Amino acid sequence: YYDYMFGNCFTFNHMFDKITTRNSKYNGLQLQLYLGESEFDGNFMNKGAYLVVHDPKLNPKMLNGVSLIASLESNVLIEKVQTIQQPMPYSKCKLEADIKNSDSIKERKYYNIIVKYGMNYTLSECIFLCYNFHLIEKCKCFDTLQTFLINTSQPCLSIEDIYCASEQYATFFGSELQKLKCEQACPIPCEQLN
Repeated sequence: YYDYMFGNCFTFNHMFDKITTRNSKYNGLQLQLYLGESEFDGNFMNKGAYLVVHDPKLNPKMLNGVSLIASLESNVLIEKVQTIQQPMPYSKCKLEADIKNSDSIKERKYYNIIVKYGMNYTLSECIFLCYNFHLIEKCKCFDTLQTFLINTSQPCLSIEDIYCASEQYATFFGSELQKLKCEQACPIPCEQLN
């Protein structure tokens, strides 16, 4: 798929569970990427790749990844951590059942959209969905990773859409007020994978 911030994006093994129990350079995923000049367009300042290893039911855009430089070999070690917290009053998190049955219409709205389309509810996924509703309001388009919003608007694909979306991304995630609005509608789940 094409992403207006990262360019051409590729997903590997999204339909299969590939598990390795041993860690070493030769026991995990090995990729050799050709990052020829033709793969880069004028939108990118850095030439290379951005690697995100994630659960297939999570949106890769909202996850931290690793920048890989072209023409160099890179070894990346990734660890999966599951965090389980006790719900209120012991922490600020909510159980998934409490989010699903919340009195807050916005909390239920975002949760229901995420789950309806087979995604796992996470705080970052919820904030990204909130951002996309902001994007639809400001640019009349949505991020290409949120394909389930297709009935609401169109994806950001034209030059004008991409410019508007890039500006909105910077202002939205740079604004504490905007993030706060989304965080109020996006409760922290008690169980998270990092």
